[in-house]
Amino acid sequence: MFAYCSNKYLSNNGIKMIPSYIYTYDDYLKGKDIEEYPCIVKPLYGGSSIGIEVIKNNDEAICKLSNAFEFTDKILVQKYYDNIIEYNLALTEFDYSNLERINNKNEIFSFENKYNDSFKLIHQELIKDDLYDRFKEIGRKVYELLDLNGIIRIDFFLINNEIYVNEVNTTPGALSMYLFDDFMEVFNKSLNNVLREKNVNYKVNYGILKNSNINK
Repeated sequence: MFAYCSNKYLSNNGIKMIPSYIYTYDDYLKGKDIEEYPCIVKPLYGGSSIGIEVIKNNDEAICKLSNAFEFTDKILVQKYYDNIIEYNLALTEFDYSNLERINNKNEIFSFENKYNDSFKLIHQELIKDDLYDRFKEIGRKVYELLDLNGIIRIDFFLINNEIYVNEVNTTPGALSMYLFDDFMEVFNKSLNNVLREKNVNYKVNYGILKNSNINK
């Protein structure tokens, strides 16, 4: 539900968002039509692109909606755009990651794409192009509007040279460590800030993070 509520809240506060609405399993049983094709449907709860389907027409809807409802009784429906460029940016209270550009993918940036090392080597770039400052500006506004803390990742679409927010990931996979030049420094600074705000004394064991090769 966070994805839907945050989408509406951010849209109402000047952030360009991918239009979306909720479609329930009860809607499906009653034969309610999808408003527009092609579209993307995704479980309202979840992540890592699991359960996401692209539906191109009414003939595909019954089967693919059924697949999506295996994961939840509510799905998010979004318009599907061709010829977009996807970008990812992670940030904290203080820092920004490199900007990740997805150069090639399946119809969606799928689970297989995200966690396939060979795909990453061939089709993903960490860049700082002319739009980097604009992505940072939008990312900071999103961070503050949602009153977030810690490490988050925002997934963006570039559509006709306009930047749209697709998703806000408040618990990104592997904490998006591969996007930062010095993840441990960023992590330490952010964690200490959160603990200080909560007035918590806690000794962190960083060994598991230092030895991890997740998403590298």
